[in-house]
Amino acid sequence: AILAWPEVEPALFPTATTAPTATPEHTPTATQDIPATQTATRAIWLEGDDDGDGLLNGEEIENDTLPNAKDTDGDDLSDFDELKKHGTDPTNQDTDGDTVSDGEEVNGTRCLSPISPDTDLDGMRDDIDPDSCTGITPTPSPVPDFALGGQVRGDEHLDVLDEARMSWVKIQLRFGLGADASSTVQDAAKFKEKGYKVLLSVVGNKEELERGGGYNQAFANFLGEIAPVADGIEVWNEPNIQNEWPVGQIDPADYTELLRLSYSAVKATNPRTLVISAAPAPTGVNNETVMSDDRFIQGMMSAGARNYMDCVGIHYNAGATPPSATSGHPSDSTGHYSYYFLPMMDLYHDTFNSGGDQAVPLCFTEVGYLSPDGFDKTLAQAGANNFIWAEGTSVRDQAEWLEEALLRACRSGKVKLFIVWNVDFEVYSEDPQAGYAIFRPNERCPSCETLSRAVGLLRNEGCMK
Repeated sequence: AILAWPEVEPALFPTATTAPTATPEHTPTATQDIPATQTATRAIWLEGDDDGDGLLNGEEIENDTLPNAKDTDGDDLSDFDELKKHGTDPTNQDTDGDTVSDGEEVNGTRCLSPISPDTDLDGMRDDIDPDSCTGITPTPSPVPDFALGGQVRGDEHLDVLDEARMSWVKIQLRFGLGADASSTVQDAAKFKEKGYKVLLSVVGNKEELERGGGYNQAFANFLGEIAPVADGIEVWNEPNIQNEWPVGQIDPADYTELLRLSYSAVKATNPRTLVISAAPAPTGVNNETVMSDDRFIQGMMSAGARNYMDCVGIHYNAGATPPSATSGHPSDSTGHYSYYFLPMMDLYHDTFNSGGDQAVPLCFTEVGYLSPDGFDKTLAQAGANNFIWAEGTSVRDQAEWLEEALLRACRSGKVKLFIVWNVDFEVYSEDPQAGYAIFRPNERCPSCETLSRAVGLLRNEGCMK
């Protein structure tokens, strides 16, 4: 089975910004008239922790908390825990304004979020809701009508999206502690101004995740900050492999907790934003560095992930046969579902829709067929040894198979979003991303013609608007 690759194209948006540190002209510096001994003493004090709460005195000053009191606002949560673990305001006893203190929400017997006044999103505030988590399913966002989109590297080839009649744009970005949400909001808004719906696929930093210290909540808070401009947010990317999650810690229950926090943060700022669970990497391998995607999604379902998503994220990127095929893949000797479009679609849908509850649809956040056509090197010559199975796939195959996959996805009634991986990436090496691009080296797009034709058919059938 195939492991997904790290996406090495640079993120479209910056993950952090650094303010200029130059002193304005004619403005005296902070230490101009302070004796050196006082400056040194202050520097030592700033690096200390007078109240022993885990925050340095300098950090306390920066966050307007008291350096001589562990709990500035008196809500039974230390300043450190509020800033580093829960994402709450250490100077406000009730960060979310629901009249229940942050400490009571975190430490109480009920499952409450200190950053959302309506934890379970059932329309009833936490202070009057007798059952804010257990037994209540959050109300999902209205799922959009079936739509087609593509993952882009930037905004240089939007004409390709228009030619293919795509209405969604997917952008993937990395989140790190200290990330500036405003730059993401501003840049995503540029696509919306041009009439596209925007899917933001946000991937975290696995090293920061491994260190803990409130990283999950910080990640969720960031998603809440960008939700107002996002039509959809995919919460992480392929958390079942070592490329994206700490080795030895891959656990669907741990991911589900991150999804829960993220769902709450997104809905608190924009209830209409579509929350999509992270699509796992399609694979049949199980060891310390990877968990098979079927086992991972089953674990998510058992952990309650169904309650914290509007759509199930799914990737299909290892195909070398028509979507109707269930055998014949060049690398398949066991009939593994991940090589074939229909078996994989059915597996994901059935895993999350085995009962009689309202169906949770699938969102393909990556559908792609790799073709080496048009490049100077074969896949082997480019060093893409894990992708040799695609050596015989032509650009015409790519175009026709994307068309068929789009038709089958819409007509199945199981899928709401179909994002083509990818539109215009340029890397062609051991990670042959450009081989998946529908904008080919000769600057032509055969898939645009077939996708546009499929959209026309589906609109005539009433499957798309």
